[in-house]
Amino acid sequence: MNWGICSLFLVVFLPSAEAQLQDVWQTVAKIKADEPRGVRFSLGDGLPEGGHLPGVQAIVQGNDSKLLLSGSSNDFSYILTVPMSARGDANAILTKLLSSPYRHAGGFQLVEGRDAAIGLEDNRLKDTSKVWVVDVAAKDFGEPVKPLISIERHGQVERPTVGAIAMAGLGKRHLLVVGTWDSATPDFYESNEYPLEDVRCRFEKAGTWSAADADRGNWSDVTYGSYQNMNLIVDAQGRCFLAGFCCTGDVDHLDLYEWQRADGTPISKQLIKRGTKSFRCVETTFRAGAGLQVTKDGSVVVYACSHREGVVEVFE
Repeated sequence: MNWGICSLFLVVFLPSAEAQLQDVWQTVAKIKADEPRGVRFSLGDGLPEGGHLPGVQAIVQGNDSKLLLSGSSNDFSYILTVPMSARGDANAILTKLLSSPYRHAGGFQLVEGRDAAIGLEDNRLKDTSKVWVVDVAAKDFGEPVKPLISIERHGQVERPTVGAIAMAGLGKRHLLVVGTWDSATPDFYESNEYPLEDVRCRFEKAGTWSAADADRGNWSDVTYGSYQNMNLIVDAQGRCFLAGFCCTGDVDHLDLYEWQRADGTPISKQLIKRGTKSFRCVETTFRAGAGLQVTKDGSVVVYACSHREGVVEVFE
C-alpha cells in the first residue's frame, strides 16, 4: 500500500548519528517547545480501519531520511514509512507486522539508527504481547518481517501490555524498558553481551518498577504521567535517562527521569524525576504518539503525530 506525500517543510532537520550529551536535562530544556515545524503526507484512502498511529521516530540511511510511524488497526499492526524527498514526490509505504491478536503496535524507539524496538499487543484481551527488535534499515525490510529479537509476554489483564517501548545501548549490553498499561508498571530487561544481530543475543527481565510504590523523595515534582511513549537517552558519562511523553488536559509534557541502578538499591528508588517540559502541539498530540532523537550536533529533536491524520510536528 503506497501513499504519496503531498507537501512537507524541507527545513525540518532529521538526525543521523547520535552525539553523546553532557547535560541531558539542559539540552531538553533548550528545545523550542511552542514552534513546531510540520511534515504533511497523504494517506490516500486513509489508514486501515480502526486503531491509530501510536509512535514516531526518524531514521537516516546515508542521504535517505525518513519518518517511521507505528500503527494499529482492527486486523493487524504495521509500520508506516514516510521517505523525505527534496522534491516532495516520495511515496509512503505500509509494512504489516503481525495479524490479530497482535493488532496494536505501540510507541517505539530506534536503537543505533537502524533497529526498531517495538511492542505488539492484543489490545482487547490485554493478556498477551510480543516485543520485537526489527532492522528497519535493512534493504530487504518488508513483508514478511523477520525480527532480530522476539520476547513473548503473557499474564493477567494489562500486565503484559506493551504500549510504550524504550531501548538504548549501555556498553556491550542493551537496556529495554517496556511500558505496560499507561506505563504504570514498566518492566526492565537487560541483554547479554552479544550484538542484537547475533542469534545468541538474549534479554532477561531485571525487575518491575511501580508508580504506586515509587520513592519520590528526590523528585523534581511528585507527579507521574500516563505515558503513551517512552524513550531512553544515554549521556557522555554513561548515565541513562528515561523520557516519558504524556498529555494532561490540553498540555503535552515530556517528563525526564534518571535511571539509577546500583547493587542493593531498591527498585522503588531507581527512577528519579529530573524535570518536566511542556510543549504546544498544534495538529498533533503526545496522547497519540511522540518520540525523540539525539542529533549528531548534540541536540534533541522531539516528534509528535496525530491519531489518524497525515501530519508529524517536529520540535527542534
